[in-house]
Amino acid sequence: MDIMTNIVCACCIIHNFLRVVDNDDSFIEEFDRELLEQDLQVSATQPHEDDYRIGSHIRDNIENEMWQHYVNN
Repeated sequence: MDIMTNIVCACCIIHNFLRVVDNDDSFIEEFDRELLEQDLQVSATQPHEDDYRIGSHIRDNIENEMWQHYVNN
């Protein structure tokens, strides 16, 4: 649990640091524009389902490894 807390805190610190160093929102605006311009098609759902399945598998593996590390230490 301590490691997970440290990871979240580190991500927040890095995010805040980057916002101070480069507060240019043009990249985010460009990314948002590209997302809005994408054509969402019904046939495009299969890759999303595959991504979800793969992501779930990766997440479950990470969860199991973290639990085993916790139990063993």
